[in-house]
Amino acid sequence: IIYADGQPEGWLSAQLNHSRTPAGVAIDANSEGLAPGRYNAELRVSSNDAVNSPIRIEVTLDVSGP
Repeated sequence: IIYADGQPEGWLSAQLNHSRTPAGVAIDANSEGLAPGRYNAELRVSSNDAVNSPIRIEVTLDVSGP
């Protein structure tokens, strides 16, 4: 689940490499169409089978001006 309160949607995507633990996650940030500035989001990965669940990953994207 991606939480990006007050941020534009669609600039961050994430995908698990499989549904069993341990799983890896691929995170992709896309700055296309974003105004210059800092964008923050939190990615939460959870599993009923993982002892350390949920994992929270903070993501920051800095977009510079033209």
